Amino acid sequence: MKRMEKYIRVHYRNRVRYALVEGEWLHLMDAGNFPDIRRSGQKVPISEIDEILSPLPRGRILGIGRNYMRPEFTEKDIPIVPKVFLKAESSVILDGEDIVLTPMNRDVICEPEIAFLIGKTGARIPLEQAMDYVAGYTVINDVTDRALLQEDGGEWTRGKSMDTFLPVGREIVTGINPFHLAVYCEINGEKKSEGNTGDMIFDIPHLIHFISHFMKLKAGDLILTGTPRGVPVCAGDRVKIVVEDVGKVENTVRFDDTEWCLQQ
Repeated sequence: MKRMEKYIRVHYRNRVRYALVEGEWLHLMDAGNFPDIRRSGQKVPISEIDEILSPLPRGRILGIGRNYMRPEFTEKDIPIVPKVFLKAESSVILDGEDIVLTPMNRDVICEPEIAFLIGKTGARIPLEQAMDYVAGYTVINDVTDRALLQEDGGEWTRGKSMDTFLPVGREIVTGINPFHLAVYCEINGEKKSEGNTGDMIFDIPHLIHFISHFMKLKAGDLILTGTPRGVPVCAGDRVKIVVEDVGKVENTVRFDDTEWCLQQ
């Protein structure tokens, strides 16, 4: 296995580039799609960067529901195939930005998860080759409104894809073993949910193998892997999601009904 490396996507001198993190310094990479990038030879301090951007290039965001074993599960609770859904790109926010609730929201939970970025295009990918398509890993919070899922009869778009409902860590991490990592959530400094990626029902190779047989995967696609357990949150909560060896994403939940004018 390669050594662990952490990359961020930055705006520097009118260019968007990936950069390899080395302490308080960045090795700027030549333009290109992650992971097919190489060092430019230019090294700058983080303090000189104009802005740290979302680590995600434009691509689809696919989520997986009910993908961790739980003690209370019976045989009928275990899915036969991965439960795949799409999440809107407009739901993405970064570490430190606010998760915003509106008058539409009534039962919101945070879901700690590891996610992985696809590095190259592929369809009908053999299981034994699946990991070759992973560019790197990040930490995400798959915020969900369970009341909206129920109200919409099991259709997940509104309950999963509201603006600000996908906090994403700032780094993409490579060179790690993703199969046995702690995943947990803290609310206001108190640990509320904890699990391990080893408890996935469908692991990362199986997710790639399955999805690629009905949808061609492309470089830049992000796949969320499911959560050990969701945790209810409300306005004022400080939510911290951590994945061992990958990083954290931390956000405050706030309520905003400014200019709300929905007629119902």
